[in-house]
Amino acid sequence: NNVRFIINAGPQLGFLLGSSDHMNEALSADIAAKREENPEAQVGMQYILKPRSFDYGLIGGVGMELKTGAGNVELEGRYYFGLGDIFENRKTKENFFFNRSAHRIIEAKLSYFFKVK
Repeated sequence: NNVRFIINAGPQLGFLLGSSDHMNEALSADIAAKREENPEAQVGMQYILKPRSFDYGLIGGVGMELKTGAGNVELEGRYYFGLGDIFENRKTKENFFFNRSAHRIIEAKLSYFFKVK
């Protein structure tokens, strides 16, 4: 019995400990030019607004583990469906820019576990 199948499902919580950002000059110039053309345009707002520090959602995935003589190999795929928004999006706010800004993440994992004797 060298193969084991894995099923994951449940909640996930996330907390932002820190962040930094950097915008290259070409993107900065492009945003400035578009704002100059139309001062009312809401261009580049995702670079100005601060993200929320707490995230929550649902995660599910499947995978398999293969046991070998030298160690174990694990292959897994997951999908995260964020329920909380990254940015403020209430239509009652004066500066409303985003309709929905939740995370949607597909991830794959390949692991190798060495046997330690």
